[in-house]
Amino acid sequence: MPPLPKKKTIRVILEGLGLLVVLVFLMLWLAGAWREKVKPSPAVPPGPAGKSRTVTVEERSYPVLLEQVGTTRMETEAQVSSRILAQVREVLVRERDSVIGPNDKGGPTVMARLDDRDAQANLTQATAQQLSGLT
Repeated sequence: MPPLPKKKTIRVILEGLGLLVVLVFLMLWLAGAWREKVKPSPAVPPGPAGKSRTVTVEERSYPVLLEQVGTTRMETEAQVSSRILAQVREVLVRERDSVIGPNDKGGPTVMARLDDRDAQANLTQATAQQLSGLT
């Protein structure tokens, strides 16, 4: 590498020294070189004891309250559906009622009554077709 001309060498050296002076100045300023210092003073002796009261230690129990975020699920779940498509005419159970297996008479527990007019009309039509086919 060819040597730098004398003017450029002096300029590079002066730039480096200028940067060094700025850095030293900043370090001294951040360290608090030009700030007024607080002079230490002797420790203050403790004052006279104020009025204090004595309390006996007691064992107490406090309720523990925890708030949690989550989802609750039933232990057992039942899917209720009808085998035919019909409108519900009457619901025989309410929310939170217990429904367990067959009723007292041995049959299944009836939870709702459905509108059977469409089913009856279909049955009548099928019976009429069957009878007309026999004659």
